[in-house]
Amino acid sequence: MRTGVQASDITPRYSGSSNARPAPFATHIRAFSATVTGKPVEQRLAGSLAGALAAVAHGAAIVRVHDVAATRQGLAIWSAMHSQDTQTAT
Repeated sequence: MRTGVQASDITPRYSGSSNARPAPFATHIRAFSATVTGKPVEQRLAGSLAGALAAVAHGAAIVRVHDVAATRQGLAIWSAMHSQDTQTAT
């Protein structure tokens, strides 16, 4: 079984994947956030959001999370900002 820190090792593998199927990402992000930040569970939302955003940024098409509403909001903002960056670059 992977620990939270070991789970971070797989994130960059999504980048540039030619796999035709959606790339899922799931990790016990709360435990991962605790390992990295040392914060108590009630203070780990930011770490959970950062993990989900990093997974999507590296190509994950499916992200399993516990904080669905906060993650959706974070992904919506990230997506809007990413779209603007893409439009400005062309």
